[in-house]
Amino acid sequence: MSHPRDLLPAYAAGTLPPGSHRAVSAHVTGCRACMDELQAWRMVAQATRARSAAVAAPPPFAAIQARLRSASPVVAPYRGRVGERPLVRAARLLWRQPRLIGWPVWLVCGIVLAVGIGLAAVAPPGMGGQLLAETVPLAAALAVAGACGGGDPAAELVAASPTSVRAILLARLTVALGAVFLVAFGASGLLVGLHGGTAAGVLAFWLGPMVLLSAISFTMAVIWRPMPAVAVAVGLWAGKVMVGTGGLHPVVAYVFTALWTDSVLGMAAAAGLVVATVVLLPWLSSRPLPRYGPAGVR
Repeated sequence: MSHPRDLLPAYAAGTLPPGSHRAVSAHVTGCRACMDELQAWRMVAQATRARSAAVAAPPPFAAIQARLRSASPVVAPYRGRVGERPLVRAARLLWRQPRLIGWPVWLVCGIVLAVGIGLAAVAPPGMGGQLLAETVPLAAALAVAGACGGGDPAAELVAASPTSVRAILLARLTVALGAVFLVAFGASGLLVGLHGGTAAGVLAFWLGPMVLLSAISFTMAVIWRPMPAVAVAVGLWAGKVMVGTGGLHPVVAYVFTALWTDSVLGMAAAAGLVVATVVLLPWLSSRPLPRYGPAGVR
């Protein structure tokens, strides 16, 4: 046969059909020129295979692959396990929320509660409940604004989760309000032990205002942003404080006093705000996500 130079690359790579491979092998055995050219193609083939192996699995990537293969399966925070019972899945969802809520939220809320409970504990009898009414609703509103607002950089991951955004948001609301309620309830028991009275009487000072102010903060944080919700909560709190100074118009003073009164109407208004916000949530979630700065601050 004539010099099979066009077949030498495939011969060196080992991709020739058996018949052609035998013919080329027989030729290069007796042809010095073709043998030299074949050696060059073999060097090229060897270098190409080494390069391909290095690109396909470089040492760091190979180490990561090995570690992933040896790692135990992880359950996604919101997804749960397939076939998991609803109550177990709900408990898992609630259990993860405190760690997902930023620590500054808990810190600010804790400081407000600590100051309010401390002042209530040393206040004259009859004043402790009023001091709790001044601070517990504010702490709850701040916690809800920070926990349920749209400032979470992981919003896209949450939106892509099989668990609905409604369920996640309600879980955040439950955890934030539940934490404040438990602390305030314990403080109410402390006041009853120190100053006498009944737990129901102390709860009546702060429970209604806490629920209503938290609902307002929740709606503001979800529809708008956490910081405006915080500003509204602080503004309502400042208005309630100013009622005692007599410096407000009677109509304005009446509005602020009504917000801080435990009433069925206030509870109904709070429930209506939360329900309306949750119902509108799919439309709100479809809006473009906000832009975040270098530190996640808008």
